[in-house]
Formats: sequence, C-alpha cells, structure tokens
Amino acid sequence: LGSAPSVAEIEALEPCGVFIACGAQPWRPPIPGATDSHVHTAEDVLLGRAEPTGQVAVIGTGMTGLEAAEILIERGCKITLVEMLNDLGPGMLPMVVNDVMGRVNLGKPRILTGHRLEAIADDTIRLTRLADESTETVPADYVVLAAGVRPRSDVAERYRSLPNLRIIGDAARSGRILEATQDGYAKASVFEPLTDHNSQRSEA
Repeated sequence: LGSAPSVAEIEALEPCGVFIACGAQPWRPPIPGATDSHVHTAEDVLLGRAEPTGQVAVIGTGMTGLEAAEILIERGCKITLVEMLNDLGPGMLPMVVNDVMGRVNLGKPRILTGHRLEAIADDTIRLTRLADESTETVPADYVVLAAGVRPRSDVAERYRSLPNLRIIGDAARSGRILEATQDGYAKASVFEPLTDHNSQRSEA
C-alpha cells in the first residue's frame, strides 16, 4: 500500500488475526566509524544504493557478504574479505562457497579469516587477529558490512496491542529463507481466528 499502517487502520479492518513479517535489518557493530559515510551494508551494494570504489573491505563472508564481494570485483574494486571464523562462508554448503569463490577469486582478494573488526577510520580499518590478539591496519577506501541482521523489533512492537498477533520469520528470529518460511507455515497451520467469544474474553 506504499505506507506503514497505523494500529487504528489495522483495527478498522476488524481482522481475525494479524501476522507481522517485517523482516530484519542489517546490523552495524558498535565500534568507532561504523556509521561513517563511506561505510555501507552489503544490502546497500546488492540493491544498488551504494557503489564503493577503490579498495573495499567486506566484513563478513556469509552469502550476502560474498555476493556483495562478487559485485564489487566485477566493478573493478580491490577487495579484502574479513571473517571472524576460520573459514569463509559460515553456515553455507561447501559447494555453494566454492561456486561463489570461483568468481570472487578472479579479483584476487585478500582473505583474512580469524580476524575481528575493531574500528573504522577514513581510509583504513583496524583488525584484531584472534589467534594471538595482535592488531593489523588494512587500507580501505570503503567498508561494506555483512555482519548479519537483527529483527526489526521496533516495527513489531508498534503493533503489540493488536489482538491475535503472530510475529514470523526474521521479524521474530534472524535466520535464512528456509527457517523463515517454516516459521510462517507452522504458525499459520495452528492459527485459530478470533471469535466474538474469544474477543470478549480477551478484553475481559
């Protein structure tokens, strides 16, 4: 409908129940520089809202991070991939990781696994190597964050007062498309519409 409905507008529809599927939003770590103008999310890159150039540090190598890296390499960017865990593509099937990395590797990215992002400056990032807690500074004209998502709890909370409310998918708990669709199916399968009796009882 082009706008977020108010609680009153939803109540005017007299629904027998309400499902909230407002999804999640990219997470920015609470570190210095995370909200600077040259710092974008992988979602921004994938949707064309940001077009980093030059040396780009991609923080996080899940599916979203690797897809963003692939796009940036196609545009001629020099990529540094930073991952806290010891392997790329956490939670992804090895065949999928190999497929994406086959294209990403064409850009000869620098890969730093086992590293944690500590701070972002104007043209560098500071990392900690987890194996020995040593620090390293890496050049970066732009930074792309692919550090996961968090449920849009502020949106869900806006409608908490509505009767027979169900919050589903990433709005309830961050996950992948499989978990999101399973959650929606499961809650829809056991959904019981409000009756006048149930409505009166809940108001009492």
